Amino acid sequence: MNMKKLTLVMLAGCIAGAIFCMPAQAGEMEKKIKARQAIEQTYLDVLGRKATADDINHYMKLLQEGKDAGKIRKGIILSEECKNAINKIFKEVKGHEADEKNLNKAREALAEGKTLQHIKAKLQKN
Repeated sequence: MNMKKLTLVMLAGCIAGAIFCMPAQAGEMEKKIKARQAIEQTYLDVLGRKATADDINHYMKLLQEGKDAGKIRKGIILSEECKNAINKIFKEVKGHEADEKNLNKAREALAEGKTLQHIKAKLQKN
């Protein structure tokens, strides 16, 4: 087989391989995109800030290792940074930090899918 034919055969094989592998790779890529979006949204909802590249990489690694997304969110909700974000809202709206009872209620609301903005709006109504 001459070099030109060999190159064409190799090229055809590469194209065929790419076509047959695309659905699996696309599915995997879609999972990664959704996981990244979930991490970014959790940071906005629970901490009131954008996730850094380091934050995203850290939690993407945990997800790839099989850690449950719900447990990751719960860990973020129980973090000192989340506590500080809740206290910041309480200071803005009520003039003082959240007591233990209100801190726990806010964390429960976040665990149920509510956001810091929701908590702030609720505090402003009361």
